[in-house]
Amino acid sequence: MKLPLAAILAVSLFSSAHAADVVVTISGIEPGKGQVKVGVCNTELSRKGCPLTGEADALAESQTFIFEGLPEGSYGFNGYQDMNSNQDFDRNMIGIPQEPYALSGIAAEKTIPSFKDTLTPVFDGSDNQVGIRLQRFGDNKKKKSERSASVSQRD
Repeated sequence: MKLPLAAILAVSLFSSAHAADVVVTISGIEPGKGQVKVGVCNTELSRKGCPLTGEADALAESQTFIFEGLPEGSYGFNGYQDMNSNQDFDRNMIGIPQEPYALSGIAAEKTIPSFKDTLTPVFDGSDNQVGIRLQRFGDNKKKKSERSASVSQRD
């Protein structure tokens, strides 16, 4: 009997002897608008690559999700706010995100992030806290130009 790929990924995610709990806090939420969704990714930044997920109504500016029993290793963490509650991460015709999203690691600073950019180590017996902040596409470009302007003003 063949197992679906998602089942194989889920089984492999929990097959380690050393397990850890991870607390993911997502901030920058617009309260009262849809749901907040968070994923733990072990192969890529897609639904298929993120077998563990959590979701909650967008009730506060930041919300916490707890993922228990993750094997030690490196994971990517992502999230988005489903503003229109259509259960999908909306993008335009060329793939640009139309809803606020969050990525772990250095990925949030990149215009075109990779899965590798999101990787965050998780250790058994450690305080595994991951903070990610929702942003709109292009926000990181605006922040870079604001930093450049403030640096040149100091000169």
